[in-house]
Amino acid sequence: MSAAAQISDLITPEALGYTGRIFTIATIYPIAVSYHRPFKTKRTGGFWTDYDLPAAPMEGPPKTIQVSDGLQHEHVAAKTWNNFPITAESIAKDVVRNARETVLGSSVGLGPGVWICAGAVPTDAEIARERTRQMLWFRWLIADGDTNWYTEGRRNQTTDLHRAAAEWMHVDPRNHEWVHLQTRGEVKPCVFCRSQIDGGAAVCPNCQNVVDAALYEELKKVAGVIAKDRASLEADIKAAGIEAPPAPDADTILDATAQESTPGPVRPPVPVIRK
Repeated sequence: MSAAAQISDLITPEALGYTGRIFTIATIYPIAVSYHRPFKTKRTGGFWTDYDLPAAPMEGPPKTIQVSDGLQHEHVAAKTWNNFPITAESIAKDVVRNARETVLGSSVGLGPGVWICAGAVPTDAEIARERTRQMLWFRWLIADGDTNWYTEGRRNQTTDLHRAAAEWMHVDPRNHEWVHLQTRGEVKPCVFCRSQIDGGAAVCPNCQNVVDAALYEELKKVAGVIAKDRASLEADIKAAGIEAPPAPDADTILDATAQESTPGPVRPPVPVIRK
């Protein structure tokens, strides 16, 4: 039997010893995302597959894709790759894990509304659950944007994702000036420790000295409002029964590491005001 014929045989459910069940992944996330994963589910083509999740309109019906059994292309040694059977369920879990756990906010159990359907199509209960979770995530991103901008001296860490969440939630930019302002790349030297800090910082995050006294007094007032918003958000997250995900276990297919800045409790810094 030729190599091509052997591969063709391997990816049939009968040859793999699987039932051939198809799993459905649903998304209500308003941004299209794609995950390039080392799985082969078709008889032709390479050993990597693009799982494309289309953008779903806000408040519109979910978009779905279907996932089938296949082979996992795994690196086992230098220049050596082996192919192992993998179920559609495991592939679906891998794709959803990448969607939900590689974003800002995933450490507290929040993220895009992407999930594996219990059946062939998403149910009303699933949609309602994921819509609640996603809306809480949008609120978390807005709170994180406020924290970066106003209280933590990390204005250059306010991203396009924070701004997108503000747009989706129709926030008033007059109360969140970072929605339309960007400071990426704008830095200034701290007059006390000479380290390079964000151009809009009131307090140096390195030496904790106040570098802009007038702005600092304004931000103390804002910090109280932000703290109340954060407390309300945390209460709503708890009420929704959302918990931080557990650490990856032994059956994790391929760990996807997320580089994220997770804000702690919102608190004004303890600065040193020098005359």
